[in-house]
Amino acid sequence: MKKPIPTSHESIQDKPIYCTECGDKLEDFCFSEDAKNLEVIRKHHEVCKKVKRFKGDQCSRLFIAEPTEPIGPTDVEDQ
Repeated sequence: MKKPIPTSHESIQDKPIYCTECGDKLEDFCFSEDAKNLEVIRKHHEVCKKVKRFKGDQCSRLFIAEPTEPIGPTDVEDQ
């Protein structure tokens, strides 16, 4: 059975809008040394908010750099 494609405005509203004002600097950001320093990224984000450059719900740099739980197979008991 196919999943229905969300067409209502409400389904789109639930998704965060990521700020992309950094433009080309976001390209390959996850591979850069800058992505490893969360403190510097947070300071940069605060400056963006102060100068009203931040547009969105979440900073793309923070989203890329913040650690997440590893994605992998779920804990399933061997049978």
